[in-house]
Amino acid sequence: MNVLFVVTEQSRYLNVERKRGYERAAQVLGELAGAPPTLVHYADPDAFQQSDAIVLSGSDAPWAEHEEDDLQRLRDFAAGCGRPVLGICAGMQLLAQCAGGSLDHAEESERGFLPIEIADDDGLLSGLPERVTVYQNHTDEITSLPEGFRVLASSPQCRIQALTADDLGFWGTQFHPERATDAHPAGLVVLRNFFALAGERSASAG
Repeated sequence: MNVLFVVTEQSRYLNVERKRGYERAAQVLGELAGAPPTLVHYADPDAFQQSDAIVLSGSDAPWAEHEEDDLQRLRDFAAGCGRPVLGICAGMQLLAQCAGGSLDHAEESERGFLPIEIADDDGLLSGLPERVTVYQNHTDEITSLPEGFRVLASSPQCRIQALTADDLGFWGTQFHPERATDAHPAGLVVLRNFFALAGERSASAG
């Protein structure tokens, strides 16, 4: 599967350690998708290209420090590409913004491996128990969802831990599935499910 992995981190925050983190994430995605993804940065004007599936990364930088014109170009691409899109952490927040959702600073940040409760295990979270432990690292959250979006999982600190917008081909997680470990493997299940969903959509599209 041809996967486009878009790094949403603000350029000034891309130090050596963070770059290695995105490279490790790309390796995980490639192992599950069956081929290495194309790794690009959201501010690169030539970054956006057609693929079978798109994954939007998380970001440590505050939204106010991102280039708004570049972010809007990414939102427009995600909304109009006609391909399945998975947004991770900040990537999920961007998908909500594509259709008019709103964000705010979270009252309580989440960091480390923490539990979430699954409300809807159809599709992205298929095969997971009602309660799983996943890796969290966020200080912002979605405060309102656009019409057509559905909440799939929640935690006491964050109401929207996973979502889908079936008609748009959007899926998202506030947590980081690419940070799964042997002790907490749920994230790998999520990524496999996304690539399976993407494959089904590609097959049905002809």
